[in-house]
Amino acid sequence: MPLFHLFPDRSGNLLIVWLVLLCLAATVSASCQTPGPAFPPLRLTNSSASFKELTAKLDAVISDGVRGGDARWSEDTTSFAVQLTSADETLWSSYFTAKILGEYRDSGPTLVTGDTAFRAASITKTFTVYALLLEKRINLEDSITKYLPALRDGPTKDKWAVDFDQITVRSLASQLSGIARETGQSDLALDRNEMPEDPVKNGFPPIAGDDEHLGPCQKTETDRPCTGPDIIGRARNRSMVFFPNYRSTYSNVAYSLLGLALENVTGQAFPDIIASSILVPLGMHNTKFSKPNDSDGIIPYGFNNWRTDLGADNPFVFVLSHFMSDYEFLALEAYIALQTISQSI
Repeated sequence: MPLFHLFPDRSGNLLIVWLVLLCLAATVSASCQTPGPAFPPLRLTNSSASFKELTAKLDAVISDGVRGGDARWSEDTTSFAVQLTSADETLWSSYFTAKILGEYRDSGPTLVTGDTAFRAASITKTFTVYALLLEKRINLEDSITKYLPALRDGPTKDKWAVDFDQITVRSLASQLSGIARETGQSDLALDRNEMPEDPVKNGFPPIAGDDEHLGPCQKTETDRPCTGPDIIGRARNRSMVFFPNYRSTYSNVAYSLLGLALENVTGQAFPDIIASSILVPLGMHNTKFSKPNDSDGIIPYGFNNWRTDLGADNPFVFVLSHFMSDYEFLALEAYIALQTISQSI
């Protein structure tokens, strides 16, 4: 039973901080154990002393977080929705609206509630994996080139070229593919405030400013969004970071490729796949890939990605915080079931 914090950072994305409720509850009751036959899932009730003590501590954490002397978040610019979720229901919630907000173009701002839309960024990776598991025509142990044969078409420039025949669907989903992090955006070479004036003198490789090295799309906020062919072409022409399955390295490109594989297999657009496999069955009808009205969300002050379009690289879903609880119910039920099965064997 995790507790997840939902709040936008300066980029306007949804930050997720997972805490295991069983372990948190251990501070007011017993030790933390993995759910299973020997230790059945904890069932809290609103009337139990442990639950009341737990929620009191959570209230204190939230209050100290934005208003205490050592506050971690500024109440001027921090907004969040926090919910405590069991496998059955939402047990506790807390909402906070920053004093200073960003630019609202189509309407005025509203206070954060369970119906506020947040821009969920990398949490959508779990949506992608869940859709993969539901798609019976995809085998996690297959090479990604079975579903994206165009990844084989790149020229082999040197021994560090990525051999996608050796990279499985599971490796991509597990962040073990060893491929680069981004298609084009967020490249350190593009940030002149961070990159030394003479990269080579400071131990960095030479920086070429042409499309061959930095990609044809989304190098900056004003560049056109990347298409599926852009992502595939860029991926097959870049050197590996590590050999496949050697060590973990975070890659957004990996999940863009998984989304393209799903599209190839199903013949559907990625948003339609997620809608049919997750959003509609869970009744998450107001969760969407297109930006809602500004008044439906919370736009942070300063730089943010509320209106950014990343094209086929887009990881964003605009989701209401209380609908995230519905999604979490499903994840928790699956986790508890798997733990019960594994401990019964």
